[in-house]
Amino acid sequence: MSTLFDRPGELIPLDLSFKGAREYLHGTDMVDALSTLAPGLTDISLRILKVAEKPLAACLVSDKESTPARAVAILRAGCDGEKVTITLVESNGALPPGRYEYNEDEVVGRASIDPEGRIAEMSWNHQYSPIEQIVTLHKALLMRCFAVPEVQWYFSRLDVPSFPSAFGKMSLSVTQALGTSLVRSSISVDGEPFGNIYFSGVKK
Repeated sequence: MSTLFDRPGELIPLDLSFKGAREYLHGTDMVDALSTLAPGLTDISLRILKVAEKPLAACLVSDKESTPARAVAILRAGCDGEKVTITLVESNGALPPGRYEYNEDEVVGRASIDPEGRIAEMSWNHQYSPIEQIVTLHKALLMRCFAVPEVQWYFSRLDVPSFPSAFGKMSLSVTQALGTSLVRSSISVDGEPFGNIYFSGVKK
């Protein structure tokens, strides 16, 4: 299978569908697709800039290039000692993507959540990808810590040393909150620090 590194500057379509009842493409699916198209990246920083309602394509761009106006997300990372930038853009005039079932309760059904300590922990769930478990656990933690029913939580940023992989235990701890507009939590995998995840809260 070819990767983004084999086709720099080209737009590579991503085969993504709506997740559950959402009317937008989810960041977890973006991460899973990029981990296949751009394996081996280090010092990953992914920023999701806006909601994606149309099919996406990924492109490996030069650092000197400006970010496309229609960019949905930007990933910056290290690769073999060099810096790389990948943008995700919406496809113009494309047909809407499909949809598949996704039960968040099944993902984190056995998780332990402490809203007072703002900590959550879970063991590996083999039915879901690592990033699905991290993101879903974070959403569950924030919904317990910030009981604001009129807020919709969105996965907006991920700073990790590499793409997430299988774990024994994974925990999250809220480390900074600007109200509900932006919340940062540290990620720990099998007792070792594994970067940070950010969510943005938007009023419905």
